[in-house]
Amino acid sequence: MVQKDEDSKKNIYRLREQFGLLDVDEIQFLDDNELIDSIKEIEINNDKAPTYNGTPKEKEEFNVNAKGANFYPRNLNVSVNALKMASFRCGCDNDHPTFIKKRDGNPYTELHHLIPLSSHSDFSYSLDVEENIVSLCSHCHNLLHYGRAI
Repeated sequence: MVQKDEDSKKNIYRLREQFGLLDVDEIQFLDDNELIDSIKEIEINNDKAPTYNGTPKEKEEFNVNAKGANFYPRNLNVSVNALKMASFRCGCDNDHPTFIKKRDGNPYTELHHLIPLSSHSDFSYSLDVEENIVSLCSHCHNLLHYGRAI
């Protein structure tokens, strides 16, 4: 069956993504929450130990989601590499508690871009690179987004 409207195409894309029917190397068009949910769903292969390569990556252009908001296309493989390089530990404190995910047996952490992707236009190269991503426990990630100094 051929999907003619864009919303249907996007829904099918999300379902393919959710059930692992997309190539991990494909560019993923996700907001922060969708990115975290996608990472939760994939099984992470710990055989390869990624490293920082220090090579600038050409940036993509902003896209518009179904709600009309701009978002930067993200490569899911970059996010997985950042988690692996952090050994699935909190970048603020390696001893922060987390829990083990049922799906792949790795500790649960969330990704955070140090330089927000909303600053995309201020840079000549992509901000969606391992060097710009930190792995955080849920508590630290929520503090960054919703906390205030006391």
